[in-house]
Amino acid sequence: MARISPLGLLIITTIALFVSEAVIMLFLGLFLPPIPLWIEVVLDAFILISIGFLVLYFSLFRPMNLHILERKRSAESTKRAFAELNQIFQSAADGMLVIDKDFTIIRANETFKKLAGT
Repeated sequence: MARISPLGLLIITTIALFVSEAVIMLFLGLFLPPIPLWIEVVLDAFILISIGFLVLYFSLFRPMNLHILERKRSAESTKRAFAELNQIFQSAADGMLVIDKDFTIIRANETFKKLAGT
């Protein structure tokens, strides 16, 4: 999935709405018989909103929704991997420690705690 910058989205939306409005005005002026101005305004607004919604949906909302779903799947996968690793760490028959570079104990499994008497 190609990622588009916010500026790119703004340019796409602006061009799409401009072209849509030009086509609508051309259609209303050339292909419809003369109609009252208020009907033309309402028809123009309705068509432009319909096209604008489609442009926003396909250029912004749908990619954003797909990105959110991808992030949720990734977070769920990370949770499962952590749970599995934690289960292995806690159920090991040997005492195990996780220490940082300053030799501070970050984690100790239950077997180590029993062996250390804590």
